[in-house]
Amino acid sequence: MKDTRDFRASYKLNRGIEVSHKLFSLDNTSLICPKYSEEDLNKILKEEYLIKAGEKFDDIINKIVEYAQGSSKFTFSDVKQYLNEIISIDEFETKIENNYSLLKINKEVKLYRAVRLLNNKGETNKDFNPIEWRKINPKPSLQRLNTKEEQMFYLAGHPRIAMEEVGIEAKDEKFIVYEYKILDDFFVIPLQINPFLENRFSNELKQYGEIITKILNVIFSVKNNINDQAYIISNYIKDTYYSLNRRDKYEGWSYVSVAFKEAINYKHEYSEKNIGWACVALPKDTYEKYIDLKNVTCIAYNYTALEFSKLKKL
Repeated sequence: MKDTRDFRASYKLNRGIEVSHKLFSLDNTSLICPKYSEEDLNKILKEEYLIKAGEKFDDIINKIVEYAQGSSKFTFSDVKQYLNEIISIDEFETKIENNYSLLKINKEVKLYRAVRLLNNKGETNKDFNPIEWRKINPKPSLQRLNTKEEQMFYLAGHPRIAMEEVGIEAKDEKFIVYEYKILDDFFVIPLQINPFLENRFSNELKQYGEIITKILNVIFSVKNNINDQAYIISNYIKDTYYSLNRRDKYEGWSYVSVAFKEAINYKHEYSEKNIGWACVALPKDTYEKYIDLKNVTCIAYNYTALEFSKLKKL
């Protein structure tokens, strides 16, 4: 039988051990599941998972948001259980994973990062160094996709997203927008897109993809609280389901903007030259290799030439 798609089996043993092995190939789609035929998989999704998800989706989303915002008594263990109830399709905690569509960041694309120059008192930070700040913050902290050990480089596909993400509100506020060039093409995992929209996928897989994508967009756009609970969830999702270590071609992630979550279309309408209203998070190996950190355009908004010249220089 000639088949080029890729099916894998993944199941958990005692004490947190997980076994995964390849079953057979099927295009460039990778599905992690027990040994289901495509027909069996669609039947399981339709009869068990989709019904279960439809009944519990809103309730589970509400619980996740409440935890992320610090307004519930749920523990992180509770949240992981709620996520598994949706993301797993059967009693074996089977989860479907795919790599069918790579979101290509083309060399012609420009990526953006904004820096707000007001301090907590509403005064302009005079110690801001435009040359130093074009690079990543050397002190890692827990954020949407980075841990206290590893700092991601956060960029946006549009300058307006970069501005909104850092909370720039007033038209006359002083702030900086950096424009970055891409040294070479690379690919990211598009968390904000339904991965099963192509015609070759069944209606069951398309529905599954829509449910998972909506969950991810809620998680990656929910406001964080002082205990960083939203960031704990997003990092768990990244490490458990979307680790770069499991994919050779992926170099980072794209996800829904907190400020523009309503503008995200779940359809795969992004292009190589326009990644839309999305954010991009890149680990060290990626941004040092693919982002031009030497030739960065620095745009100062609402500054006179004299004011900008007074900012601290190297």
